[in-house]
Amino acid sequence: MRLRLAGVAAFLAPALGCFLTIVFMIYTHGSSGADRNGTFLGLDGHFFCRVGAIEAILLLVVLGAVRREVLPRRGLAFSSVGVAIIGSVMYLAGRVLQCWLADPGRDFEGIRVTVGFYLDGVGRMVLATSLLVGGISAIRRHLGSSIGPAIMLTGVGLWLALIGAVLLDRASNDLAAAATGLLFWIGLCWVGQVLLTEGPRSQSQ
Repeated sequence: MRLRLAGVAAFLAPALGCFLTIVFMIYTHGSSGADRNGTFLGLDGHFFCRVGAIEAILLLVVLGAVRREVLPRRGLAFSSVGVAIIGSVMYLAGRVLQCWLADPGRDFEGIRVTVGFYLDGVGRMVLATSLLVGGISAIRRHLGSSIGPAIMLTGVGLWLALIGAVLLDRASNDLAAAATGLLFWIGLCWVGQVLLTEGPRSQSQ
């Protein structure tokens, strides 16, 4: 049951992330070259910034299930996903600081927004790197599961999203910036498919 719930969460997280990215880049904020303070369905960027914390919570659910139920309880893959969980906690804490304990639209240079921004960014870099390392390690161990390639793709996709969003934001290309997370979202959906169809680790692992 827990694996099924985590599998569903792995599909909900990219769906939510895709929606929030499109809303943020096209409606409520835009690129650094064309900043705007718009709304979507009457809701402003601060509201959607708060909703972003849900994505981090869903990631924690998914990674917890992968570590607890799928990966062997020793080795680099197991440890790396543990570090990825720490990265997700940092990402969540950054969102809370930026969006729940402050309003970046009104106090963009405030201490909470600043700390939250860097905590968010560093947390996602930790998450991306640890997923990449964990995925490669799982592949090398020949676990008889697709979880290794799935989490590796998720890590690669998140790094591409982080790099691409910065480059395209400077280029003022809102639609392209909104699409930078595509590979990350595909990777998460693959993780969800593994959780829903392949089941927990075998007793021999």
